Amino acid sequence: MIGFEISINGREPIVAASDYFVFADLAFGCSSGRIKIKGSDVLHYLTWLTEKLEEGDRVLIKMVDTDKVSPVLTCLLYTSPSPRDRSLSR
Repeated sequence: MIGFEISINGREPIVAASDYFVFADLAFGCSSGRIKIKGSDVLHYLTWLTEKLEEGDRVLIKMVDTDKVSPVLTCLLYTSPSPRDRSLSR
């Protein structure tokens, strides 16, 4: 499967991958100084990493073909609003 390997300061890389990737997102918040690696497959929103970076930290990202995937920190099931939920929000 295709995924991303992310290494910070030469540590063991985090591998973010899924058989059915819809998107992968690397976000960095300037005010918080946090980096977040997240993505989505067909049914789930996934987070592999959320960490505070320091000035001078080295972040290496590369695209990989892999069978190894790092454990997911959070996994939320995607559900569409039901007709009842839509009627209550009006």
